[in-house]
Amino acid sequence: MKKLAFWIFILCITSLLAQNGQMWEVDGRTVLRVWGTHHDRGYAQGYFLADAFLDVFENYMFNYACYGNPAYYNQARAIYQAAFVVDSEYQTEAEGMIEGANDSGVDMYFEPLGRELDATDILMANALIDLSNSVRFPADMFACSSISSWGTSTENDPELLGGLVITRMMDWATNASLFRNPLVLVSLPSEEDEQDWISITFPGVFGGLSAINENGLTTFLNMGNYHNNNDTGGFYPIMLTLRNGIEKIDYDGDGEQTPQDIVQAVEDRRRAIGTIVHVSLDGDHLPIVIENNNAAGVSVRDVNDNTEIAGDNLAATNHFRTLYEPIYCYRYAHIVDSLEVSTEMTDYRSWDLLSGAAGISTNVHAMRYNSVTRVLTFASAQSGSPAYGETQSTFLIDDLFDTTGIEDETVAVNQIKPQAYPNPFNPSTEIRFFLAEQSDVTVEIYNVKGQRVLKRDMGRLEQGTQKLEWNAEGLSTGVYLCRVKQQNSKGSSESIGKLMMLK
Repeated sequence: MKKLAFWIFILCITSLLAQNGQMWEVDGRTVLRVWGTHHDRGYAQGYFLADAFLDVFENYMFNYACYGNPAYYNQARAIYQAAFVVDSEYQTEAEGMIEGANDSGVDMYFEPLGRELDATDILMANALIDLSNSVRFPADMFACSSISSWGTSTENDPELLGGLVITRMMDWATNASLFRNPLVLVSLPSEEDEQDWISITFPGVFGGLSAINENGLTTFLNMGNYHNNNDTGGFYPIMLTLRNGIEKIDYDGDGEQTPQDIVQAVEDRRRAIGTIVHVSLDGDHLPIVIENNNAAGVSVRDVNDNTEIAGDNLAATNHFRTLYEPIYCYRYAHIVDSLEVSTEMTDYRSWDLLSGAAGISTNVHAMRYNSVTRVLTFASAQSGSPAYGETQSTFLIDDLFDTTGIEDETVAVNQIKPQAYPNPFNPSTEIRFFLAEQSDVTVEIYNVKGQRVLKRDMGRLEQGTQKLEWNAEGLSTGVYLCRVKQQNSKGSSESIGKLMMLK
């Protein structure tokens, strides 16, 4: 097994600890741990992720989903405000994000809309899936698949020994801003009725898109294929619905945590669209798939409802199997064919089987959770390369939840590496870097031969996010390294980021 990402973090990656959040990077993927109340956790997300959220908002939500059209976006916003409701804690968290972003020094003014982004824009990001039935988004925005295996299918694996493994392909539109901003969000609530949980997501999306809590309860959200709707309002975003079930210690109040907590959360809310939710839990509970839409309600299936899949395996793609008469789905059929060859599953075969049977070009996130080792494996897409074929990062979830030393830390120890927006770029880009305190700053840029192509003495700059415009006109296509040197009361330090110019 690869070294766990926690130890990689301890040995060789940068981190930042302040403002109820700690951020570091593994294999180019951001990990952000936040703690405290909903407001505290929202504030930390805004403080650390403001630039990344603006990137996703502008290039995915606005330019892609809403075609770069202010009137179209405003129409979607009006529908959201008229037809959707959320619990007060999520409103508070979204407001905290805006506060944190402003305090980080990032300008939240969005010129195409002629205003600053606000909490409603954050909450819309968490309801984008639900709005797809009311707003004509591009057709390829959402499609996912997953497979869980246990019992007789995993009993011969010397690591699993009958335990559960679940693999998930999260397929959204192949948008460059999503490639640039994969996020592992670790939430440590201070509320007494809530528990620690992890979300594999994007900046600003704090609902339960792909989530695992400290007890090993998982929820993986797929879009359904029927969105029949009998209502016109009172809808609750599905990602926040799933967060309710996975974040609450005992959502249904039966005295224990089971997959039924997620079922109850889905049943309790009015849905705007049809979704398919794959749920599993460490221990003796069977995985389930929750199929639901507004018109037909909720249907739950488990291995006993399998009519095609052999062994102790359960699969979900974007087609209902029991809520409606099942229809042909080529990805589901390929999974069936693969399991006919052998029902036996290993940790690694789970990934390879789903990649081969259901992997598609729009696979933005791929992940696997091994309930025996409690290891989460995560890969994210790059331009032209789906996630399942990319480098896999490995996390021990108990280490992600480890709070040792958090209460004693109050200041940053290193700096986040400089980022560029856009990146790749041609011929100019904006370089952004974070200062933990007032510092004297010098920025240098080098080509791959080690030749310095820019040196800029920035003078003494204030704490927060700082920006530098760089025009590389006349330079060749390729990779450049940006080095930010700073001198402050804690001494001197430097951080290095990678830039790519493509002509």
